Amino acid sequence: MLSALAAPLMRLYEGVLSFRNDLYERGVFRERRLPVPVVSVGSLTVGGTGKTPVAECVARLLQARMGKRVCVLSRGYRRSQKISGPVVVSDGERLRASWSEAGDEPLVLAENLLGCASVVVCPSRVKGGAFAVDRLSAEAVVLDDGFQHRALARDANLLLIDGRDFLGNEKIFPRGPLREQPSAIRRADAVLFTRTPQGAEEAAAAWLRARAPGTPHFFCELRAGDAAWKEPPKGATKRIAAFCGLARPAQFKETLRSLGYDVALWKQFPDHHRYERADVDPFLAEARRRGAAALLTTQKDWVKVRELKKEWPLPAGFVRLHASVRKEDEFLKFLGEKSETEGR
Repeated sequence: MLSALAAPLMRLYEGVLSFRNDLYERGVFRERRLPVPVVSVGSLTVGGTGKTPVAECVARLLQARMGKRVCVLSRGYRRSQKISGPVVVSDGERLRASWSEAGDEPLVLAENLLGCASVVVCPSRVKGGAFAVDRLSAEAVVLDDGFQHRALARDANLLLIDGRDFLGNEKIFPRGPLREQPSAIRRADAVLFTRTPQGAEEAAAAWLRARAPGTPHFFCELRAGDAAWKEPPKGATKRIAAFCGLARPAQFKETLRSLGYDVALWKQFPDHHRYERADVDPFLAEARRRGAAALLTTQKDWVKVRELKKEWPLPAGFVRLHASVRKEDEFLKFLGEKSETEGR
């Protein structure tokens, strides 16, 4: 019944998005270009492809291997303080905004990229990009979750696709996981497959050839690191309580199990959930009753919940996700070629 009710809204959304994209393709809507290379990292699906760690990876490569002063640009989705202009989350050396001013994912990027890249959030990618160049001396801009935001021209349009189920049932949300039609793959300059099962690389390449012949592709590894603790637990703690607010929470639960944790208590919240004490305190009490020795969540959730309690009854921390690109030299060569724009 819900699908039937959502169908008219879905068709309206598809029509508006298709009309908008057509206006960009015909040049009616203009893409604004910055005087520096712009690399976009985005997806066609609602979540779960690893955009944030891949955006971090791309920023590190541009800075370390290509010598660029990099700024990561985000729109600051679901931040609680609505600020119309650019907000500097990090100038590359220190944090300058809270998660409520920045949003959870931009703050994660800012913390992880200290000493490497600055991070700016702005509803307008054009204004944010111009600010990064003029005020932060950015020599390259990475757009986090930028595939659908077409107002700012990009030199490399990278599309992330989950290498396990690709685009799912290939239907628009809420009937499926897609933000727009599968044909949008053809806008990508390259596809980056994430979470591809071992031995399934050729199947992924064949899937892409059938939909966007000639589009380059690369494979990304997403790896969970060791837990980062506010106060490290005593001994080898494996019985834990865990929670998260993700688009695909099952991925985090599977990550914990792959790391050898015994999940005694599990709870999932909506994606980008804004936590309150009423969420955390009952969960902690139940965790202790279940015999959990520690609490783990994602880094995206941790930057929000850590402000709720000065003292935790259990050791608490987060698991960080790292991204790397296979055949890194080929990928860097691709980025270099795409960034060599005349007049820049």
